Amino acid sequence: MSANNPLTRYCPRCIFVGENPVRCPKCRTVSYCSTECLNEHLSVHRPMCRSFSPREVWGIKILVNWNDPPRTRFPTEYFQHELVCAGHGSNIHPIFSRGELCPLTQRIGIPLRLYSTSGMHESSTFGPNEIAVKLRVEPRSGFAPTRWGLIDHPGECIVIREDQKPLTKELLEAIYSFVVYLMDYPGIDPEHADRESWAPWEGLLNPSLWHFFTRKYYEAQYRMVCRKNFNKFSPLLCT
Repeated sequence: MSANNPLTRYCPRCIFVGENPVRCPKCRTVSYCSTECLNEHLSVHRPMCRSFSPREVWGIKILVNWNDPPRTRFPTEYFQHELVCAGHGSNIHPIFSRGELCPLTQRIGIPLRLYSTSGMHESSTFGPNEIAVKLRVEPRSGFAPTRWGLIDHPGECIVIREDQKPLTKELLEAIYSFVVYLMDYPGIDPEHADRESWAPWEGLLNPSLWHFFTRKYYEAQYRMVCRKNFNKFSPLLCT
């Protein structure tokens, strides 16, 4: 987040407004309401602690993964911070020309752009990627396009926010978990097709339900001993 962005007056850890903001002494890009919040948020901020540049975007590389049988690791354990070039010329990352917008994430107010690195012909990137496929589902059908099918092995994928603001591992896990939550809704999952629904599935794809779900999700994760990075969710994280 740029140091000149007015939203920097909101502390990224507690979301409160500080009277005397404390900037990260290294990157001078992110401001906190207090030194305590700065120190508590270091594990989230440190991997992206870098002076702001309009030519760079912090995204996430999603490593190959599969969920059958169900994973025992947290989704964030398949994420790696990825700095991509957003400038001009030959160094610009292909995600900006060949990446695809994730329409479901557009509906909830935080559009993501997804790119499969398998097209770069790196053998180490091949394999299934259930998390990326879930992010790419279409709002009307609840399924990803055929080219994103798990059988085609999209391999490692890179995802960025369309607004080019830094994407954290915690926020991406919450988005993925929200999609998984919606997949259990009648009319999408054939196993629950006989259950009575209280609203059209597409009607659930809105910022209000997303904010409600994610606030509860962050609280549930924070209660775990090993997940203190999920401190507090606010809609401000999506703007």
